[in-house]
Amino acid sequence: MKIVLALCPVWHIKTPPLGLAYLTAYMKKHGHEVINFDFNIELYEKASAKDKKWWDFTIPEQERISQLNENTFRSDKFLNNELDVWVEKILKTGAEVIGLSTYSESREFSVELTNRLKEKSKNKDRNQNKNRKSDIKIIFGGPLCRKNISDSLWFKHNKAIDYIVIGDGEKTFLSLVNAIENKKEIKNCAGALVKYNRKIVSGKIREPLFNLDEELPFPDFSGFPLKKYTKPNEILIAGSRGCPGNCAFCQDKVAAQVYRTRSAENIFKEIKLRVNQGYDCFEFCDLLLNGNINVLENLCDMIINNNLNIRWGGPIRSNPKMTLNIFRKMKKAGVDCVNLGIESGSQKILNNMRKGYTIKILEKNMKDLFEADIIASVNFLVGFPGETEETIEETLRFIRRNKKYIKHISSLTPMYVMPTSYVHNHCSAYKINKGNNIDQWTSIDGKNNPQWRFEQCTKIFELIQELGIKHECNQYQKEKKTTCNN
Repeated sequence: MKIVLALCPVWHIKTPPLGLAYLTAYMKKHGHEVINFDFNIELYEKASAKDKKWWDFTIPEQERISQLNENTFRSDKFLNNELDVWVEKILKTGAEVIGLSTYSESREFSVELTNRLKEKSKNKDRNQNKNRKSDIKIIFGGPLCRKNISDSLWFKHNKAIDYIVIGDGEKTFLSLVNAIENKKEIKNCAGALVKYNRKIVSGKIREPLFNLDEELPFPDFSGFPLKKYTKPNEILIAGSRGCPGNCAFCQDKVAAQVYRTRSAENIFKEIKLRVNQGYDCFEFCDLLLNGNINVLENLCDMIINNNLNIRWGGPIRSNPKMTLNIFRKMKKAGVDCVNLGIESGSQKILNNMRKGYTIKILEKNMKDLFEADIIASVNFLVGFPGETEETIEETLRFIRRNKKYIKHISSLTPMYVMPTSYVHNHCSAYKINKGNNIDQWTSIDGKNNPQWRFEQCTKIFELIQELGIKHECNQYQKEKKTTCNN
């Protein structure tokens, strides 16, 4: 069956989309024809200097894309024309299934494209589309597609969507496509939300892919305009899925499901393939690069023993088993920067977060990273339930004490109560009231509230500036603008 897999703006422009490349390879493996469109990079190339701010991720999301809506798309001649061009490109393929990879910042474009696709596919003269045998079916997938929030984010506001894939997309997408190809009535589908008889039917949870080496072919990037991306020598890679951690604030753990890793041999084989294709820089998209330390070490050994001259990195978790020798081995294998989720300098708050490590171990890891000459880009999460003026002071002292080792701060974020997170599901245990929005929660005593969390973020931000630490505190800047305007 012919399938279109596409990405809408706004998303990163450095490299082609990994999720769609995986799905492309998987569908081809199972006998389907796949056509890729990256409308995100297409629009970026054509956009004016003014509109290119949509892709400036140093600017808060709300400031960049808050004015993108149906009225904007209709009134802006440039955007209106581009969307119509995309619709024509898709319809001309004759594909009967359209899959869109969706993110929070691509929501507006994805919804508008979907509405236009359905509208024009129904109204266009069938004689002009002889290759298309039936009405197109549109399937959404991606990080925002989750059972308890997808309904409100997608289906209720978009009648043109037919199915939403939850979690690992490959098996569920294949199941839907096969059913559509065979003209089967889809009343429900494991791993998906389905529209049936004007109702939204949630299928049972689908088991994730466990044997990643055998079940997943290497991502297929061949259908993307590889020369158009801003970092043509860099490519995304994933060595694992899921996360072994249990952080109370995190919703990614729920979406990504149980932790599974590829073997070091399988990852190395893909890296070697990409090196032969001209890539020498790799960004690991795993939730944790060191989720399995043995695999990480074995991969480093293979890279070193085969003299591969590459650069790579990704997110890591503080762990007492991460020794100076391991960090030095990572450096020798080409790791130059890692992202470390510090979150707080207070042991009390780390315990409340269920981070599973101590301040002592965290500081040891940071020192060892410095000694190994690996940049530690760190995150801070401010205002977790139980946070007080005293715990904030502990975090400030932590930053001052470790300023030598903190080379970059990638995130300074007030605590949000995210749907599906442990905190969200156990509000009474954390003594909080959720409020109407993820950022509007308060402690039962009222002391921990949105304004107070902003004030604590400001203390940390001012210290960061005082110490001259490089940062990308976008979420704090967004909070600052929102709070100061109210």
